[in-house]
Amino acid sequence: MKNGAVEAQRWIAQSENDLKFAKVAFKENYYSQCCFVSQQSAEKAVKAVHYSRGVRLVIGHSIYQLLKKLESDSNDELIETAKVLDQFYIAARYPNGLPGGAPYEVFTKKQAQEAFEGAEKIFNWASCHIQHK
Repeated sequence: MKNGAVEAQRWIAQSENDLKFAKVAFKENYYSQCCFVSQQSAEKAVKAVHYSRGVRLVIGHSIYQLLKKLESDSNDELIETAKVLDQFYIAARYPNGLPGGAPYEVFTKKQAQEAFEGAEKIFNWASCHIQHK
């Protein structure tokens, strides 16, 4: 059986590394990639909280759904942020996730900034919840 604290640290560390990469993508104008990696960072951060609480296997990619399972600890602002980030899971990666164009042509600086800031907010929240549990 996995040690929950150790597993949580692995997931939060990867989340932090993804967040750093999202920042690079943003600075280099790779907006669709920034959006997707930001979504991934936030997803991994929330999964880290689940692991820190002893969940053995955390399945799913919806940050919104993962946060809902932690209702007592999440708040409306995080839930709204998660809903925005979830929209980047498919559409920011695959051309057939959009009605036209490719993700790199469609995603904007404003969306990337919102994605990065949202992922940072969720990462910070998760980091606090892992350390205090």
